[in-house]
Amino acid sequence: MLERVDPEAARRLGPNDRQRGDRALEVFFTARRGISDLIRESPFGPDRYRSVKIGLGMEREILYRRIDDRVVRFFASGLVEEVRELLAAGCPESANAFKALGYKETLRHLRGEITLEDAIALTQRNTRRYAKRQWTWFRKEGGVAWFDVDPSRDDPFKEPLAYAGLKLAHREND
Repeated sequence: MLERVDPEAARRLGPNDRQRGDRALEVFFTARRGISDLIRESPFGPDRYRSVKIGLGMEREILYRRIDDRVVRFFASGLVEEVRELLAAGCPESANAFKALGYKETLRHLRGEITLEDAIALTQRNTRRYAKRQWTWFRKEGGVAWFDVDPSRDDPFKEPLAYAGLKLAHREND
């Protein structure tokens, strides 16, 4: 059905992406236009509220090291046990929650498909890839003031917070 009403979205999503395919059909039947057209016209949509848009960047090597460390902490703090408990409580493996980073890799580990070390490494890799896709996506957003942050500094957010404060003070005077 999606191929008939929005062939561009059908090609982009593929036949196995049921959740996004259903959403694209929902948009079509609500808006009477394909989601591809709507995204092309306004990928981010209009701002609902007056806001200050700040983007935070970080040296990629530092970011990836922090991602890797964070994933190790997730597993060390009980991610495998959490997934095991969810399954024992009757949560089906097909639940959306198990599509999240770390959870899908943990499921593979619990099914005996991969080792715990492989689950951690895959989660790290997939999280780094996700961060890269986010970076690419948000770089397209207009009106964003971008700041590089250095987490080793005492106050890594000083500059972006000062900028936001100035912008907000200026808007209150308008």
